[in-house]
Amino acid sequence: QQGIRLLNAFKKMDSFSTLDNSTLILSNAVKALTDYQDFLEKDIIANANGNFANGEESYQQILQYKHLIDVDLEKITQFAEKLFRQTKAELQALTIKIQGNSDYLTLFNQLNQPNSDDVLASYQTSLSQLHAFIENNSDLFSENSMMNVTVHPLPTELEAIYPDSLILKNGQSYCAMIEKKYSEINIMHQCVSQIMPGALPQASNSIPRQLNASLLTTNGWESFCETMMIEHHYLDQPENQFIFLFNKLKNTFAMLIDIDIHSQNLTIQQAETKISAEFPNIKAINIIQQSRQPCQQTCAVLGEYILSNYLRLLKIENNDASFKTLQNKIISNEALALPLLIQNDGKKYWEKIIKNIG
Repeated sequence: QQGIRLLNAFKKMDSFSTLDNSTLILSNAVKALTDYQDFLEKDIIANANGNFANGEESYQQILQYKHLIDVDLEKITQFAEKLFRQTKAELQALTIKIQGNSDYLTLFNQLNQPNSDDVLASYQTSLSQLHAFIENNSDLFSENSMMNVTVHPLPTELEAIYPDSLILKNGQSYCAMIEKKYSEINIMHQCVSQIMPGALPQASNSIPRQLNASLLTTNGWESFCETMMIEHHYLDQPENQFIFLFNKLKNTFAMLIDIDIHSQNLTIQQAETKISAEFPNIKAINIIQQSRQPCQQTCAVLGEYILSNYLRLLKIENNDASFKTLQNKIISNEALALPLLIQNDGKKYWEKIIKNIG
């Protein structure tokens, strides 16, 4: 239904209506989706029972054959549990340093409060600062570090469908939508994680990428960018470190929920209870929806860990290795599946990294 609404909205937009045969093409697309909707309602929904879990064996196979993580699921779960405990301890210690007590949920609520009357201006200011930092540190970053993007409100026809989103333009072309943030510190982190490096190679449609795709590269890259910008003192305030650790804690918890739903018979209702107990200020549905694509959150956490440790190993052998070194490897390999990219450098790297996970 949302797809149909979206296509009908496109038909009303001037930028589409001026294209040859655009109305006919969009009308045909709407009819195809409408026919598909009828099929789902009449033939599928009547026999469907709602959400379902993949099961432990299937989840393990997705990790092994789609994302090339050949580690026993029990060991991956233990890795995530340990990471969650470590991150929580770091977050509590930092919260004490910032506000004198360990109540990180209260601090997150404070930092998450809207503090900008002009959200678009805040995005443009943050993007300009990020561009300037990368240009002034060309020895650290690839020349492909950022697309020439600008942030815009959605066209009126789309705003009704996606009220909490903004749209990115690369030159004159729309390239992506992002969730609208309202606090300046969250806007700063979003510009680093979602607009900065990696957007182009992540979206690569090359044959190597399609044959060897893995969410480890794309999902892990977002948090990895934040890690690097903290290390290079762009995100240099204690509050920046706090936002990073809070998101890392939430993502690791979401990974554990994902594993439990698909392999340990955790029900949606039980998941909602666990999420509300740990993160009462986070909508449980946002975490649960991620589990509809099994391993998505698991790959985000593992991907960031693998990228960070791969760069650490590169630096051990070569003091000149940097974020730019790894960034160029990913771009030149068209965002190839991360395990394959690392093994191309030598299996010794991959064996050391995977040993730490399992």
